[in-house]
Amino acid sequence: MVNVSSTDDLKSKAEQHFKEQEIQKSFLDSLISTVCDKTEIITGNSELNNNSFIEMNEVFKEIAAAVLAQSNSTQDIYGSVKWILAWKR
Repeated sequence: MVNVSSTDDLKSKAEQHFKEQEIQKSFLDSLISTVCDKTEIITGNSELNNNSFIEMNEVFKEIAAAVLAQSNSTQDIYGSVKWILAWKR
């Protein structure tokens, strides 16, 4: 014969265990949702940062081209001034 009180105890413990698992599952679902949200934010920021680096690279190329052009102009002016000074002697 099965002891009714031990069966009731087992049933009660099983129900309690099931409730605890539901609480843990709900908590884990919440954590997973939060992690997914944060991952999407990080991905968005990474794309934004990448685009910013691409734009900065283009600006640096333009600056370098302008510096080169100014350097060439300065050398041309120096050459002209040097030629004029030599010619006046």
